[in-house]
Amino acid sequence: RVLCSKLTEIQYIELAEQALSTLKNISKETGSAIVRDGGLGAMLNFLDFFSTHVQQTALSAAANCCRNLSPEYFPMIRDVFPMVRTVLGYPDSKLVEQACTMVVRTLESYRHRADLLEQLLDPETLLAINNLLSPGGTSSTISSTNYTSLVKALGTAARASPTVAMSLYEADIHSSMYYNLAGVLPSSHDEIEAAVAPAEAAIMSNIGQKPKDQIEEILSLICEILPPFPTDGVFDARNHSERMLSRYKEAKAKLERETVKGNPTGKNLDEIVEAMRTRTKANITSTAVAEPSNSEQSSNDNLSSKAAPQKRGLAQQHKERNDLIEANFDIVIDFIRVLLPVLVEVYIASAATKIRTKVLGAILRAIAFCNEEKLHVALKVSPRLCQRIFIRLIASKRSQCRWRAS
Repeated sequence: RVLCSKLTEIQYIELAEQALSTLKNISKETGSAIVRDGGLGAMLNFLDFFSTHVQQTALSAAANCCRNLSPEYFPMIRDVFPMVRTVLGYPDSKLVEQACTMVVRTLESYRHRADLLEQLLDPETLLAINNLLSPGGTSSTISSTNYTSLVKALGTAARASPTVAMSLYEADIHSSMYYNLAGVLPSSHDEIEAAVAPAEAAIMSNIGQKPKDQIEEILSLICEILPPFPTDGVFDARNHSERMLSRYKEAKAKLERETVKGNPTGKNLDEIVEAMRTRTKANITSTAVAEPSNSEQSSNDNLSSKAAPQKRGLAQQHKERNDLIEANFDIVIDFIRVLLPVLVEVYIASAATKIRTKVLGAILRAIAFCNEEKLHVALKVSPRLCQRIFIRLIASKRSQCRWRAS
């Protein structure tokens, strides 16, 4: 507290510099104590009055303080975030690196608090971050590790908050993501009709020059921003479980037996499986009605009470995300229309299983969101281009299967 007071009322510049140096050493072990005593504001309020070397010391100490932040310290973090946002645009690479580290650690600390993330990642902050990630900005001044960490932190925030995900759409994040995958900027809105995805060789060369984990985090961010998977039909995980597979086998055998006997049931395979599922639920319910022991009853009650709020929270977040996406349909469709061709080309150009899996997940999210009319709008880039990229996608998969078979 005494050291922080020396920074809030600067009388001797040398004394303030010594206080900053001491706080940097303390922050490595007890950063939360510095935050509690108002040290973040004290270290950053007069940042521009110090030399570059002292500024680096102050930002390094502030970044150390942002590890594992408690929600009770959020007002202090919120007050200094505009200063951090300003530093992200500085020309000095070391200052930008420390500010970037501070942003990443703060977002990671509040990754489970959507309400706090929404306050931190306002449009001005997201614009500063996007300028950091975009070509021609200050992206060349930060290391590849920090770049990857920043993209990962944005993906974490977008997963936690539908509002942050929509703000990333509005911040034009797709241009930065497109550039990092393709090596060139996407066509302008006026030229979208004549847009052509970059050649496979160009994309292969571009992603080959970047760290594998950076490409994976970029694809993860795209997946988090895209509309979520539906929860019914083929997207219902219960339809692909081992239990459901055994039900289908049993239903198929029953259907074949009835056909051989000449007494067809008049039902198709799906109807028989659904009847079996209904009987299974009834059996489970009747079993649950049997009198359990007191310990089993209390254990089940505890598990139900813990799981119910989590399910309600996820369902509410899913609904909120879908409502925001439907309300901003044009922005989402533009995002899909720009990125879909390059995602297919990335799949073809990459041989890494993890990257291909993430690309397929992103493509599936985009297509699942679109009904026939929406898909027509999303693929309005060029009919020839759409045919070319999906034919190449299928051809690539078939050639891979032939290679494995041989």
